[in-house]
Amino acid sequence: MMFPVSLVGQESNNNLTLQDVVEIAKKQSPDALLAQHSFRSSYWEYRTFVATYRPKMNLSLTTPNLSKSISSIQQDDGSFSFRSSHYTKWSGGVSLSQKIGPTGGEVFINSNLQRMDLYSDSTITSFMTTPINIGFSQPLFDFNRYKWDKKIEPLKYKEAKQEYLEKMEQVSITAIDYFFNLLQAQIKYDIDKINLANNDTLFKITQGRYNIGTIAENELLQMELRYLNSQSDLRESELNLENREFYLKSFLRIPEDTDINLIPPVKVPDMEIDVVKAKSEAESNRSDVMSFERKLLEARRSVNRAKKEG
Repeated sequence: MMFPVSLVGQESNNNLTLQDVVEIAKKQSPDALLAQHSFRSSYWEYRTFVATYRPKMNLSLTTPNLSKSISSIQQDDGSFSFRSSHYTKWSGGVSLSQKIGPTGGEVFINSNLQRMDLYSDSTITSFMTTPINIGFSQPLFDFNRYKWDKKIEPLKYKEAKQEYLEKMEQVSITAIDYFFNLLQAQIKYDIDKINLANNDTLFKITQGRYNIGTIAENELLQMELRYLNSQSDLRESELNLENREFYLKSFLRIPEDTDINLIPPVKVPDMEIDVVKAKSEAESNRSDVMSFERKLLEARRSVNRAKKEG
């Protein structure tokens, strides 16, 4: 984890192997960060789904409500008199509920308490309570989304995990492409520098031979053309090197003023891929296959919802 930090802080050449580039890309490349945030979103969506099947406890409390008023009250003889009313009222309750996924129902248990204090010549306190209330709520003909979510959401989360792994592997592939593109540009640039130096030497030798009259002017002009072409090739290689170095640094999020030197792999491992096994692994692990299954379940859910709502 400290390697990218030390890489940024160094001003000298930094030697990077293919494995170094892949590791940095997986940690801090824009594509890797985007894949991590996307998977994090899917993770919390799944956690929210799991939470809907856990018991829920609710606590409600009404703060004391103070009321003081004067109202007219009709007496037995038909006359009216004004009476003052002064009381305090508050209530509280607690409930516990549990969703039943296969049926879409809900089991609940609750309890509540109310208190009223009536103020007159003396304070009168009264209570009303429901010690315990147990019940079961079950829709009869409604669409049961919990039944379908229990089939779809775990598959959706599994698909997100596989998609995250695929995106991270794609990050590695992109990093490898940038690595070898830059490595190829570095090698081409070194070759063109050597060619320019050789052609420069040959051009000077040719000029000397032309001055003493041992070669014709045509040979001198051909050598000069080769020398000018070498200069053009070197400038083109330098531009190509700068572009590919910029692409790699941008992908790895390395500062532009950091000089890097790529170290080519010592040996390439031999690989033999069994076609039958590759196909089996793809059918088992590819997120696209899981997506097909998920979309089929979602289509069946839509059909079921349409029938229930109809």
